[in-house]
Amino acid sequence: MKNILIVLGCIAFGGLGTLDGSVTSEKAGINGIIAFGEGDSDIEVESCADGIDLGTPFLIGSVSKQFTGFLALRHLGDFFETDITTLLTEDEFQSLIGGLSECVRSFLWPELRLEHLAGVTVENLLTHYSRINYGTGEKLTGFLYQNLNFDLIGLLLGKQTGRPYEELAHGLFREADMTDTFLQSDFPERELFDRLEGSLKIIGRDPGTMKMDRMTKVENPAGGIVSTARDLLKWNRFLYKNGYYKKLVKYAKDDCSGRKYGFGIVTNDRKSFYMHDGCVPVAGVHYSSFLLYAPNTEVSVIGFQVIDRSEEENFDRFLRSVISSKAELERREVGL
Repeated sequence: MKNILIVLGCIAFGGLGTLDGSVTSEKAGINGIIAFGEGDSDIEVESCADGIDLGTPFLIGSVSKQFTGFLALRHLGDFFETDITTLLTEDEFQSLIGGLSECVRSFLWPELRLEHLAGVTVENLLTHYSRINYGTGEKLTGFLYQNLNFDLIGLLLGKQTGRPYEELAHGLFREADMTDTFLQSDFPERELFDRLEGSLKIIGRDPGTMKMDRMTKVENPAGGIVSTARDLLKWNRFLYKNGYYKKLVKYAKDDCSGRKYGFGIVTNDRKSFYMHDGCVPVAGVHYSSFLLYAPNTEVSVIGFQVIDRSEEENFDRFLRSVISSKAELERREVGL
C-alpha cells in the first residue's frame, strides 16, 4: 500500500484538492490535522491541531459496519441464504428492539414484528435489501440503508457463535492489532467523554459538561465503534493484505445511486474503490468519519471531523463538502 493520506480533525473533505501531498490546513478551510505515510512506513504528520494526533479517539459511526460485515463473512457464511425468521424468535427480536436507545425506537414502526421480515435472508440484511421500511412498515423491493439491518446481524452473530458481539469485535480488534479501538458501551458515559476529550477540544467543548444519548450495546454493530486514524489504517491494511476486501464486495448489490453496497463496503461495478462513511450526532456535536481504499493505485484515505451543530453555517458547509468530496475523489488520481 502506498500514498496513504490520513485526515483528522475538523477538515472539510471538499478542500482536499489533489491527493499528492499538497493539502494544507489553510486550504482545507477548517482547523485540523493532515498526515501522510507510504507503504508500511511510519505515518508523518505535516500539520496538527492542538491536542490531536494519530492516536486521538473519534466516534466512527457507520464505518463500524465494515467490522460487522467482516464478522458475518467469517461466522455466518452457512446462513447467507437463510430466512432470518427461522434463526430468531419473536422474543429475541423484541429484546433487540427494546434494547435500542429511546431516540432510535421513536423512529420505528410501532407494530414491527419478526413476522414482517419473513423471506428476508442474512445476505439481504448485509446488503440493505431487507424488504421492509422499519420506520413505516412499507414493503420494499430494492435498497434502503437502515441501521437495524446490522443490529440484527449483531444479534445473529451472538446467537450462532454463542459469544456476544462485543467479545467478537474485541477479538477482531486484537487480530488487526488495533490497540486503541473500543466500543462506546465499554465505558460509563463520563469516562467515554473523557476519552473523547482530544477531539472535543477541537471545537472548544469541555467533556465534563456534556451529556449524550449514547448508543446502546445492541446498536454497536451498526455504529458503536470508537477508533483512531492509526488503527483505521491498520484495518485498511488488514483487509487489503489478506484479500478480505474482495471477499466482502463479492455480494455487493446496487444501492440505487449507481454504486453497490455489501457487508459494510460501498463500491462500484469495477470494484475500483472500497469505502464507507459515518455520522454520529451527539450532544450538539456532529462526528463524521470517512474510510476509502482504491486498489488500482493503492491509495487509502481516512478522515475524521467534529462539527459544532450550533454553528449552522459551518455545519451546512461541512455537509456540502462531504457530498462534493465523493465526486471530487472520483475525478482525482486515486484510481476510482
